[in-house]
Amino acid sequence: MEQSPQDHALEAVRSLADRLTAVEETLRTAMDHRARVEVNLREAEELLVRCSELEWSDAHDDLFGEVNRFTGRRDLYT
Repeated sequence: MEQSPQDHALEAVRSLADRLTAVEETLRTAMDHRARVEVNLREAEELLVRCSELEWSDAHDDLFGEVNRFTGRRDLYT
């Protein structure tokens, strides 16, 4: 038996709602991950600041260079 146009439209709307729910869950998960990454970066920056207060060495330069590379920022600790 063929579906009526209304049945077909209802099925399409339900399918779209399911997809939107999946997208919403994915976005929520991504935002949670981003928040955790931001906390980790802040903690790493705090550690780097504390390291910079210690005696400077080539190891610090290497560490700061890696943080700059990882974050894509050139203004950190240069």
